[in-house]
This record gives sequence, structure tokens and C-alpha cells, in this order.
Amino acid sequence: SLSECYAVSAEVCCLEVAQHKRLLLCGLTTGTVLIYPLSLPQETLCIPPPENLSRVLCIAVSSQEKHMAVAYEDSVCLFEITNRDSFPTVEGPLKRVPLSLLHAPLSSMALLPDRRLLYGTSCGEVKLHDFSSGSSSDLEPHRSRVTCVTAGHWGTHALVGSEDAVQRLWALSPLVLDHTMEYKGFFFEGVLSAAFSDSDQFVFTGCQDRTVKVWDVASGTH
Repeated sequence: SLSECYAVSAEVCCLEVAQHKRLLLCGLTTGTVLIYPLSLPQETLCIPPPENLSRVLCIAVSSQEKHMAVAYEDSVCLFEITNRDSFPTVEGPLKRVPLSLLHAPLSSMALLPDRRLLYGTSCGEVKLHDFSSGSSSDLEPHRSRVTCVTAGHWGTHALVGSEDAVQRLWALSPLVLDHTMEYKGFFFEGVLSAAFSDSDQFVFTGCQDRTVKVWDVASGTH
């Protein structure tokens, strides 16, 4: 049965949960981000939309839940998740990264613990942006849309998956490609989603062939 129902003012285009701080983050097509403290169901926090009312594309929360990133159609903003008088608050934006009009739309992203943002685009580009230094670098691209960028729980690895049936496992400190993992079936090989196990020993991928595959992080095999 339905236990809670949150009313929103526009279509919800993405959701994220900060598990430890018990926050539900809702990105809307109007550019607004609504934040529901799950322990205080009558309260709602709001990040207002940017001036151009660009829709929210993605939301990412760092593994330590100290920061969150919000991707819009033309920029990515970094916010700090904190508390004031035991009530959750969101400060910012601390940083804003404009996205070029020539840049393909951002399709998935992960916020790493050291304020670095790993993201992919709808045309297969993969980029790493450091909010602290302002520097950006290009990683090995995919041949089609990046469908998932998922960071492990312990800050050591991230997986980038694509509709081209290739997933790349990146070590994060220092940044280096650990494994390129491919699965070739007869049809529908693309990767749609990914999640790490609690220990980061395994990574699970949901694929277009209607299977979930289990990969060993150390060896890159399944």
C-alpha cells in the first residue's frame, strides 16, 4: 500500500536519495530541485531553478553525502549538504561549470568524494571535472550514449557504461583505466545501469538483453 505521497509542481525527471542523511532529491523539468527530509515529511527544501529555467538532467550525491551536483542543460552546479540547528540545509551553488552549446547533453554522472565530477554524454563523451581546481580532462569515449556512471562506495573505482556494450572500470586515485569489459551476445548488448556491492568487490550491470551481469572488480571478469 502507498504510505507517502509527495505533491510536486511539475514533472519529476530524476530522483536521488542521500541514504545516511535521509533526503529524497527530486529534479523537475522546470529546473527546480525539491529536497524532502524523510524524517520530517512535512518539510521541503527547494533549490530554485537557474535564470534560464533549464530543466534538471541529473542529480548526484557524493558517497560521504557532503556534496551534491545538479546537472542542467547548460551547466553543472555543486552544492554543500549540511545541517543547521539539526535541520538539513543545502548551501550554494559553491561552483558552477558552464557546458558549451556544442557539448552533447549530459546523460549520467557521479560525484566523487574529492569534489571531482565524472560524467558522460548522449554522444559517448566521458569527462572528468575537478571543482576545486577548475580543470577538466577527456577520458576514453564510447561509440554511443553513456547510460550509466556509477561510483563505488569506497572511493576507489567508478564504472562508465554505454549502449555500445562496453563498460570501463576506472581506478580513481590516481585516475587510470583498470579494465575494459565487454559482453557480446546476439542482440541488445548495451549496458543500461550499474551498481557496486557494499564492499566494492563486485559491480552489477543491467543490460538490454534483459539480464543482470556480475563482474569481479579486481579482474574485470564476469
